[in-house]
Amino acid sequence: MGNIRVETFGGAAPSYPNGPRYVHYVNRGDPVAMAVGLGPLGTGRGRGAQVHYFNDGIGIPAHSFDRYMNHRVPFDQARRGDFTRRLRGGAPPGAGGCATLAPPFPEPPMKKRVVNGRRQALLEAGGR
Repeated sequence: MGNIRVETFGGAAPSYPNGPRYVHYVNRGDPVAMAVGLGPLGTGRGRGAQVHYFNDGIGIPAHSFDRYMNHRVPFDQARRGDFTRRLRGGAPPGAGGCATLAPPFPEPPMKKRVVNGRRQALLEAGGR
């Protein structure tokens, strides 16, 4: 199970089994994650897990997936406990120029199809 990688974002589960390699993201302003998820203590996180607590908003809007994605870093970087967002282009923060924040992860190739009258995005490798 050590080859299994798990990332949670505002999870509502209070505990996770030992075995997988976990990275948990918990917004302190998220009422779901704080009340029924890992909460302020982070007990039950799974052996060896990294937990990244941050503050971004308050109330139900703080449970938004986009808020969590703004704090996500690559998995291996997070496992080292380094949650520093890197700049693309090499320019230090505030240096001007064309340095921009790198997206939290590369977007997978997508294709769209119509199923039962609804458009659904499917991963290129995923569904047909």
